[in-house]
Amino acid sequence: MDAAWMATQPAGQRIAHGTLILSVAVGMTAGDINPQSMSYGYDRIRFIRPVFIGDTITVTAEITEKAPHQKRSDVGHVHELVTVVNQHGETVMVLTHLYLVNRRAEN
Repeated sequence: MDAAWMATQPAGQRIAHGTLILSVAVGMTAGDINPQSMSYGYDRIRFIRPVFIGDTITVTAEITEKAPHQKRSDVGHVHELVTVVNQHGETVMVLTHLYLVNRRAEN
């Protein structure tokens, strides 16, 4: 983006594209779930604040829901709340990452 033009906009400076931040954040959590899991999609993606060029982001992931698959007993669904925070402690993005995961055999 043009720095001079962005200086006239509400953010006041150049920003990183929201979908770039989404892909970086999800990549930062890639090892948090079972390596055999499969991304099933994303829900409730919210770009709360702009991320500026040069910002540092940190990402946390929290399992918020687990559910069995409706048709298969060997897999289930896991919902992971992903929160992205900048170096000032401000939340800049949140989303729910949906996974399809292997289930443990019931004893």
